[in-house]
Amino acid sequence: MEGPEPVAVQLQSLPAPDTLEFSLPPGHVCLVSGDGSKLTAALVRSLADRGWPVVLLHSADLGDITPGLPVQVPVVTLAAADESALRDALIAVEMHGPVGTVVILQPPTRLDADSGLGIGASSWDIAPLRVPFLLAKHLQPSLTGAVTQIAGSRAAFVTVLRLDGALGVTGRIAGSPVSAGILGMTKSLRLEWPEVFCRAIDLDPAMAADAAADAVMAELFDPDRLTAEVGLSSQGRVTLTAGSFGAGGVA
Repeated sequence: MEGPEPVAVQLQSLPAPDTLEFSLPPGHVCLVSGDGSKLTAALVRSLADRGWPVVLLHSADLGDITPGLPVQVPVVTLAAADESALRDALIAVEMHGPVGTVVILQPPTRLDADSGLGIGASSWDIAPLRVPFLLAKHLQPSLTGAVTQIAGSRAAFVTVLRLDGALGVTGRIAGSPVSAGILGMTKSLRLEWPEVFCRAIDLDPAMAADAAADAVMAELFDPDRLTAEVGLSSQGRVTLTAGSFGAGGVA
């Protein structure tokens, strides 16, 4: 019995996103899971400048909190990348309000120049996936239960990677390829949580912090609910589409 025909994927250019002006569901907060880089502070500032109540989740293993955060933004420290510690951290977050939007900035994986693998771990180490998956698990009731039917508000789950700005298609991935599993998780949640805006964003690692924060904000406020994943680089804004072999497709 023959198996299904293989399907190739290829990059498809996208126009710049439109802008949907919306607010958080009443009484809710936006949770930013930081990556320890300047992007964290830049994004938190952008959200706070819009008047959004923001809480930063900072993983202890990232070291010191990135300077430049607005003074009014509370910071909750995640003591360890395990479920018990995450539950404790989310209890502290929800003292400020239920979570109506979460933006997960996935910490970049440094590469060993000789082996091409993440320093201190195999390139197939699944540890980088633990916190995003646990956040999705524990925030599901809050996000799907948010009062999204109120005019002018919606709930969102957004993940941000720094692979290659092209959703990993170029092969020049600046980190562990396992991180791409977050793309698949986000696309699955989009199907499981139709009431929540879900999008995975892959930023070119060379993108400066302020430009990267602007790009994330533009995607967060995009009215298009059909596009599940977006890559952003100096080459433009792209997504993946089914293609055919021999036409630039990748298996």
